[in-house]
Amino acid sequence: MKKISVKSEHKVQSRVNITNVFLGTAILWFGWFGFNGGSSLNATPRGVVAALNTTLAASTSGLSWVLLSGKWSSTAFCSGVVTGLVVITPGSGFVTPWASLVFGFVGAAISFGVVKLKKYLMFDDTLDTFAVHGVGGFVGNILTGIFA
Repeated sequence: MKKISVKSEHKVQSRVNITNVFLGTAILWFGWFGFNGGSSLNATPRGVVAALNTTLAASTSGLSWVLLSGKWSSTAFCSGVVTGLVVITPGSGFVTPWASLVFGFVGAAISFGVVKLKKYLMFDDTLDTFAVHGVGGFVGNILTGIFA
C-alpha cells in the first residue's frame, strides 16, 4: 500500500493587527485607572497609591513578559501589561509600590508559564484568556494576602 502525502502550499497569515492590539491595550490601561484608582469614589491617598501601583505592576509585567519570551515584541508587551493589570487589581490600594513590582513580575512569570503549558498540552484558549485573567487573578489574590 502506497502512502499518499498532500503538501499544502497555503501560507499562514497573522490574524493580529498590531495597531489594534496596542490601541486596545492603551484603552484598557486608561480605563483601569478609573477602575482601580477611582474605586474609592473620592480623591484619597489610597486612590493615588492604587493608580501608582496599577502603572508599576502593568509596566513591570509588560517588560517581564517581553524578557521571558526572548523577543522584543509589542504584542508580548501588551499581553504582559494586561496580565499586570489583572494581577494588581485585588491589592492595588492596599500594597506598597515596591510590592506592585513583585506583583508584576510574579504575575507575568506564572501566567507566561501557563501560556507555554497550554501550548504544550494543545489546549484551545483563544487570546490566552485563562492564563492572563484566570491565573493572573488567582495570583493577584494570593499576593494580596501576602503583601497587604
